[in-house]
Amino acid sequence: MYVPMKEKELAILLQVQESDRPELKRLLEELVSEGRLDRTARGKYVKGSGRKKAPLTGTFISNAKGFGFVEIEGWEQDLFIPKEMVNGAFHKDTVEVEVLSESGGRRREARIVRIVEHGMNRIVGTYEKVSKFGFVRPDNAKLADDIFVPDERSKGAVTGHKVVVEITEYGKGNKSPEGKVVEILGHANDPGVDIMSIVKGYELPCEFSEKLLHQAERVAKPVSEADMAGRKDLREMLCVTIDGEDAKDLDDAVSIGYDEALEQYRRVVHIAYVRNYVQ
Repeated sequence: MYVPMKEKELAILLQVQESDRPELKRLLEELVSEGRLDRTARGKYVKGSGRKKAPLTGTFISNAKGFGFVEIEGWEQDLFIPKEMVNGAFHKDTVEVEVLSESGGRRREARIVRIVEHGMNRIVGTYEKVSKFGFVRPDNAKLADDIFVPDERSKGAVTGHKVVVEITEYGKGNKSPEGKVVEILGHANDPGVDIMSIVKGYELPCEFSEKLLHQAERVAKPVSEADMAGRKDLREMLCVTIDGEDAKDLDDAVSIGYDEALEQYRRVVHIAYVRNYVQ
């Protein structure tokens, strides 16, 4: 009677040499993809249905503890990926997965069989110097591994620097991901570095586009007759802003004056109508 076995147990039973284990693994995966074998949630191989399985593709969402989930478009629930079945996938990678049979619990389990495309190539984190190399500890809590950085690729970063690191090798198994520092944002305690870390981490634009700069240059400074159409001219009123001396967006002001008709003081709040200039 056949007893379901794990890959290691099959290797011992079949007397497969250590050097031939990768080939055994490849053959087992091929048999699973052809439907001739199934793999249980516990990693044991059983007789398959005989139907070739169509690969499922989704986005891998990692967890700092090593396991993760795969979100598949159109599916209400994601798939749970145990730590030992992540297969080197990185956060936000597009991956192909194989759903495991006999999955316990309410969420279905799966294993990653192939990385289709990496979803992240730059990471923001804190640099730490160690002898002749360094590590970047990612700000993103979903990333489980530090990024190894050779000294010649550190760009002169020192311990405590917030940096942007570009991944050159994603690592697999016990090997850490490797990268190079492409930008030093400053020391973690420096003013403004925390904001820039968020901007860079979420890949938010931090510079105006050339199109917008050209539009700003074309904005007419004098108020034209067309601008005044349908509006009341209050430029003779003394307006006061409460912005600091270094402020560049003076977009509101207040004025106060005595209204003789009402016999009381009237305060006016002036708000800039930016849309008049930026369409």
